Amino acid sequence: MTKNRRVHQPVSEAELAVLLRPDEGVAPVHRPALAPTSSAVDRWFKHRTLFFVVIFLAYSVKLTFYPAGASASRDELALSSDFLLRYAQLRLVFCWLFAAAYTASYLLDWHFKVLSWVFAGIALTALLVDLVHVYPYMGDITGPGLAALIALRVIAVYLLLLHALRSDRAPLMPRRPWS
Repeated sequence: MTKNRRVHQPVSEAELAVLLRPDEGVAPVHRPALAPTSSAVDRWFKHRTLFFVVIFLAYSVKLTFYPAGASASRDELALSSDFLLRYAQLRLVFCWLFAAAYTASYLLDWHFKVLSWVFAGIALTALLVDLVHVYPYMGDITGPGLAALIALRVIAVYLLLLHALRSDRAPLMPRRPWS
């Protein structure tokens, strides 16, 4: 448990006896129902996480079954198909490792705030580098397809930044992938 989470302290026997002792001669107090208050928990956290899972699975399928589509045009760079296959496999392994580290840091409450900022920075840097060095050479994808790919990556980076900004408002324990 990290230090920023409230830890439940056990109640001593004496405190428990005082709490459970009925109050003699005190009339029960009628309290009106309170209006629902806004929770400090980020309500959109699970929806952003679901978006990340869908993007991750789509990217994994793309790298597994269409490794040539994950790189720039082969004609201009003169890359062999064996190199592209190894490149796609290496990218897939790193993709799975990053997703596992991000998910484990959230579920185990292990430096989630720091790792979410690190991954948001990595995603933003990768997007900027790809805008300059990769996307101009992608001849296989047409203009609208490339614009949709860039827009999807911008949305993913924005949602990663929201995750990092609101990491202290993530749902508390017990944590499950679907919570």
